Amino acid sequence: QMATRGERMFLYDSGVNSLSVCTCAKCGSTSLYLMLYQMVTGRPWMHTGKPWVQEYWRWNVSNVSRSREYGRLHLIMTRDPETRYVSAFHSKVKCCANASTTSRAPCYQDALNHFG
Repeated sequence: QMATRGERMFLYDSGVNSLSVCTCAKCGSTSLYLMLYQMVTGRPWMHTGKPWVQEYWRWNVSNVSRSREYGRLHLIMTRDPETRYVSAFHSKVKCCANASTTSRAPCYQDALNHFG
């Protein structure tokens, strides 16, 4: 679910220009926030685990905040629901959960045994 104007969203304010970003879950927001963090701080995100990069209010960067106001440039990041379902099918149903990420061997029979 995407944030509406009443909810808080990412805001970067340079004093001259501002950028606000609204994202939804499972739409590639991790990649976007990794890029935003590097652009704002000049260094890559180095944390593994908490805090997550999407928790931008924990970045300790003075010109990044949670806001209900749009920036001069406002980005909305979404993902087509159909492609999300197809992707979930391939990664969660079609392939073995315990297979290596490179092989991801099909497990139709395992799924039938489990659910059938």
